[in-house]
Amino acid sequence: MVTLYLPEPGMRRRDATNDWGSKVGGLTLLVVAVLILVIGVYPAPVIDWVVGLSGV
Repeated sequence: MVTLYLPEPGMRRRDATNDWGSKVGGLTLLVVAVLILVIGVYPAPVIDWVVGLSGV
């Protein structure tokens, strides 16, 4: 099983840059933090918005 992931001699490596996780992770963290604050601090408008979208 391990041999499936070993690079062969002369094989070109296509890896992401070393700092991709910090860029994407930081943006994701900010978006999730804002969503948590909006839904947690102002739950009634969000609930009304969802009910309005569902047509109930």
